[in-house]
Amino acid sequence: MKKRIIAASLLLAGCAASAWAQFPERVVSVYVGYPPGGTADRTARVLAPVMERALKQTVIVENKPGATQVVAARATLGAKPDGHTVLLVAEVDFVAKVVSDKSLGFDLGNFASICGTSFTPYFMVMRPDAPWKSVDELVAHLKKNPESATYGSIGFGSGHHMVMEFFQQQAGVKFTHVPHQGGGPVVAAMLGGQIDTGGGTWGLWRAQVLAGKVKPLIVLGGERMKELPDVPSFGEKGYKTGMSRGWIRLLVRKETPAAAVAKLAEACAGLTREAASQEALRKSGLEPLLLGPEETARLAREDEAAIRGFLGTLPSAK
Repeated sequence: MKKRIIAASLLLAGCAASAWAQFPERVVSVYVGYPPGGTADRTARVLAPVMERALKQTVIVENKPGATQVVAARATLGAKPDGHTVLLVAEVDFVAKVVSDKSLGFDLGNFASICGTSFTPYFMVMRPDAPWKSVDELVAHLKKNPESATYGSIGFGSGHHMVMEFFQQQAGVKFTHVPHQGGGPVVAAMLGGQIDTGGGTWGLWRAQVLAGKVKPLIVLGGERMKELPDVPSFGEKGYKTGMSRGWIRLLVRKETPAAAVAKLAEACAGLTREAASQEALRKSGLEPLLLGPEETARLAREDEAAIRGFLGTLPSAK
């Protein structure tokens, strides 16, 4: 009897290994928590065909906007944890939302990392017909007239929101916050003259800056950007330089078998072999990151610690 049980166990284990050797068995869906047009969406649409070629299976991008990526996250958690449903997140936005909202019913521990694909600097922009010609003029105006200028974000606790809160803390000024549901809507609001300023990633605003449709104000890092040599940085203005970049991470439910995670990670690594796809990211203002599961998880933990510390300084957190 004991031999039969062992034999049956080995057979089942062999069948399971064989089953995962065939992964993926059907279409792989990449959920994006924002409408089309933003940094996360553009990254997904570059990455999907790369993964498709590696996996030899159809990979589709599905936009599920709402609640700073929470709608897409819940859809991922509601799917079978077999690797066929992947969540692509704008990492800073996602982490900030999850750690700041205790009512979600899930946390970061419900997900496992697949890879990190790209990063992009944070900076600030304003509409080109605004009455201020520089960041110094804007700061001077707001010090005399608090909340007289608006800024758009993709929601409370998002990277956009934190960038602007960080700027307000450093400059000693106060804007009026106008939240939106994604990067695309924020860009549309700026182009339509409905908001005065905004913070976000170079990947989101690059096309509008290069076309002269929005005016870059300040880079959140310590140094100027190569593509924006005339735009001052936080460092040279004497501001602290935290919250200086955003990045993209792919996730699955934590219960997903390691074999499936490994295959998805290898599919992401296809970016290292495809110069054309890397260039497509760069043209969108994104620099290829190309991190594996362990490196991605480590970077995510570092960001989580920094974001928790920063959120504790926001007025609404006190």
